[in-house]
Amino acid sequence: LWRTLLKLAKDPSRRVRYQLAFSLGETSRPGRVDALAQILTQDYASPWMHSAVLSSLAEGAGELFTALAVRDELLRQPAYGEFLGKLALVIGAQNRPSDIAALLAFAEKATNARTGMLLLKSLFAGSERAGFKLGAGVREKAAQKAAAIAFDAGQPLAARQQALQLLGLAKPENWADARRLLAPAESEALQLEAIQTMGRSLDPAMATALLAAWPTLTARVRTEGLKVLLARPGRAMALLKAVEAGQLRASELASTQVEFLKQHRDAGVKELSAKVFAAKTGSRQGVVQTYSAAIDLPGDAKKGRDLFLARCAACHRLGGEGFALGPDLTTVSNSGRAKLLHSLLDPNAEVAPAYVFYTIETKSGESILGLVAGETASGLTVKQADGNAITMLRSNIAAMRSLERSMMPDGLEAGLKPQDIADLLAFIENTQ
Repeated sequence: LWRTLLKLAKDPSRRVRYQLAFSLGETSRPGRVDALAQILTQDYASPWMHSAVLSSLAEGAGELFTALAVRDELLRQPAYGEFLGKLALVIGAQNRPSDIAALLAFAEKATNARTGMLLLKSLFAGSERAGFKLGAGVREKAAQKAAAIAFDAGQPLAARQQALQLLGLAKPENWADARRLLAPAESEALQLEAIQTMGRSLDPAMATALLAAWPTLTARVRTEGLKVLLARPGRAMALLKAVEAGQLRASELASTQVEFLKQHRDAGVKELSAKVFAAKTGSRQGVVQTYSAAIDLPGDAKKGRDLFLARCAACHRLGGEGFALGPDLTTVSNSGRAKLLHSLLDPNAEVAPAYVFYTIETKSGESILGLVAGETASGLTVKQADGNAITMLRSNIAAMRSLERSMMPDGLEAGLKPQDIADLLAFIENTQ
């Protein structure tokens, strides 16, 4: 029976190979890993096959990596490299010294910088996820390799991004190096990675350095910066002090972020938040009344599109643009202009349960804000305002609570006239 099964690794039917990839996990007989390697080299472009093969690797992940890493003709294929990255994640989580040594040896001589960074990053991520910490020598060597690529302007952007991610995993205490990449001359994509790398550090000085760079950061980078600053109590205190000192405008924080700070688990953060955000913004119903003239004004949809991209696209998708985090604006617009105006200017008047923001505290001390977009018995998927999704195990969640507010902040109308709102209404009404 075993000899017959092994022959099925080359069966012409992908569905047969798919089932075999699962079935091979039920045995530890010699030849099992070779059969998995045969399947994967035929079907490396299929994410379904990736999952099937990985499910059968309670043993043999390092052996499979060694078998696949010698296929030079396939290493240039992105999907093949992607699977090796997933395999490196498993090797890191299993923490078997011989498997780790094999992966490190390959990454050391990898001719493709991006592949090398991907493998090392996945190895460290898997190790961290399982609660292990690789040796100091391995971490130091990986950090040096990452820094050499991350700060080399001649390297491809993708390789520099991978290197920054690795730097944050291997040696988060080197956050000051990543801070250098917040310079205006660097691309937005690289600045976003730099902020995430800085965010892995527990050094309180990191928040001060990030806030010092605030005046030079673009809106998108600031959004990522706020997520990092809100993630831990010490950083949240630094953020509040910056708002109090006028270094950062309170209006840059969404209403959900303000509410999160006001209800913070840390007493000091909660107390300072109450002081900093003591001023009342006034009745939203009064704002709706002030802008009610927009209902009857003719609007310019082209100008409205520019407003949508500037103020709404971070959470709403319309006409093929933006992020599909919030509700479909087309559905709201079908209720009439008056209803649409009210929804835009008083977003917390009616909040559907699916669009209520939650704050989630992890056992490692981080705080995450977002919508619960999916649930399983073992985990949650949380969507954030920039379209990113975070999947976390329930076992890593220390606390979770609803903010009972919409993800959409009050104050859309800031700096706008009724005619501007009429233009925005026209764009939403005329775009499917």
